[in-house]
Amino acid sequence: MIEAIMFFALGFLGATLIALITLSAVWHRAVRLTTKRIEGAIPVSMTEIQADKDQLRAEFAMSTRRLENSVEQLKVKTSEQLAEIGRKGEAVRLLKNEVEAKTARITALEAQERTLRGKLNSTEEELSAKTRQLQEAEAGLAAKEKELLDLNRKASSIETESDSQKVEIAALETQRDAMKYRIENLEREIAASEQRLASEREAAIAAKDALTHEQNNVEDFKNRLREMETLFSNERRETEALVSTIEEMKSESKRAGELANRREEELQQRIAERERELAAHLSKREGELLTASQEREAALEEKIFAAEKKLAASTEQIERGRANAQALHDEVQHKTEAFQATIEILKSEKSQLEGALAQLREERDRIADEAVSLRTQAEKSWAEERMESALLRERINDVAAEVARLAINLEGADSPIDRILAADTQPNGHQNGAPATNGEARLSLAQRIRNLQSRPRGSGEPPR
Repeated sequence: MIEAIMFFALGFLGATLIALITLSAVWHRAVRLTTKRIEGAIPVSMTEIQADKDQLRAEFAMSTRRLENSVEQLKVKTSEQLAEIGRKGEAVRLLKNEVEAKTARITALEAQERTLRGKLNSTEEELSAKTRQLQEAEAGLAAKEKELLDLNRKASSIETESDSQKVEIAALETQRDAMKYRIENLEREIAASEQRLASEREAAIAAKDALTHEQNNVEDFKNRLREMETLFSNERRETEALVSTIEEMKSESKRAGELANRREEELQQRIAERERELAAHLSKREGELLTASQEREAALEEKIFAAEKKLAASTEQIERGRANAQALHDEVQHKTEAFQATIEILKSEKSQLEGALAQLREERDRIADEAVSLRTQAEKSWAEERMESALLRERINDVAAEVARLAINLEGADSPIDRILAADTQPNGHQNGAPATNGEARLSLAQRIRNLQSRPRGSGEPPR
């Protein structure tokens, strides 16, 4: 049993000795093959490593420069687009101001049109009222003339009936003369009214000429309309005074008729009493009274004919004034239609400007969206390139740390890399490390080499 154990132990020791003898050759061969593999994969000498680093730095600098150029181009393009947006914004502001000015002009023209329409309607109403008042005055005058004829006939019949009625007839003639005087006053007032109508017609003609020659001067047209309104108001007051005078004359004529009726009744009673006494005298005076009555009737007819002529002339002047007012109304209506056409043109221009403004706004929004997308793409590509550069630097540092570890293993304990690592350690005992872009501590090359040395020998992947 002991002998078997001894043979087993001797066999194990012999196998161990053989393994130790062959392990050195196998290890050296593995180191040699690994070194060749690493030398074939990456540069080994410091010059080659430095050249590789310089090449990587140059490539990174070139890519960075290309990115900077693209960023500059994007900035220039963005500036140009912003300038274009500013110019188009200024054009939009100018278009807005123009639209507001044209809108204000349209509002002013509409207000002027409403004012002119109101003035014209009021003028037409006043002219119609004055025409009605004049017709009423003519009717009252005709009634007065008829009453006067009735009184004359009554006076003639009374004169033919009795000579003793001369006193009453004289009183009636006095009343008739007073009425004639009032009629003459009325005729003078009618003549004054005709003159005022003529002045109104002249004022209307002047307003028409002013409107023809000064179409744009709306204020002057308003002043002339106000003058016409003043004239019409004065004429209306004068016509009202004339109507009141005619009413007074009517009342006086009525009173005179009542007095004449009373006198007639009294005279009939007296005639009944003195009929026999006056028969002879009436037969003698009949021819004289008839002649005088005919002469008075002829004079009254002449006066009535003259009054009718004056009334016809006044009516003709009124018709001419109405025709002038109608012409003025037509002209104002024509100008109103022209204003409406101008307003429609301005509205169409406003709609066109609003369409152009909407197009400019859409183009501005599109340019702004393009600028934002370009800026986002540039930032994204820049971030990706920075990430790739950081990963490339990390990979280079890992490869350099692996190469340094292999060099330390090959050179042994007296390797100069160990002295460099010892000198790289800070006085406070902490190891060097650079802050990464994401806020984590980025490992330095010396720290990576130490980490590789502290790892087990069998690990095949370098630390990240």
